[in-house]
Amino acid sequence: MKDVCVIGAGVAGLVAARYLREKFCVTIYEASPSIGGIWLYNKHETGVKHTPMYKNLRTNLPKQLMTFRDLPYHKDIPTFLTHGQVMKYLEDYSEKFSIADLIQFNTPVTSVKPETSTDPVKWIVSTAYGKCILCLKKKIFIFKTG
Repeated sequence: MKDVCVIGAGVAGLVAARYLREKFCVTIYEASPSIGGIWLYNKHETGVKHTPMYKNLRTNLPKQLMTFRDLPYHKDIPTFLTHGQVMKYLEDYSEKFSIADLIQFNTPVTSVKPETSTDPVKWIVSTAYGKCILCLKKKIFIFKTG
């Protein structure tokens, strides 16, 4: 089975991993201690990446446009969600599809480089946390945003 690397356990990373794991061995590298990407509200804690979330944030899109087809929001939740409700939804998604076991938390990726001496090309994914450095060779690499 081919290895796939996904950087980030935000919305796109969770969904990519969920579907890729059907045919690939997936590892998600997440820099923070939690899933959620930009939805992680950290109250400006030391050592945690700042996100655009703020205490009283509500989405400007209705939940109907932010719903995964295989996990609807509970009908009692208001149309415009708080960041906490979105995070709970992402946690529920991760739990329902057993994604957490694929994630290496507190593992920021520092570089991704092709190893062109192999055929097919493999990607060298380097991570660093403190003084710990890890290089892995992956056959497929997924760039994702959002």
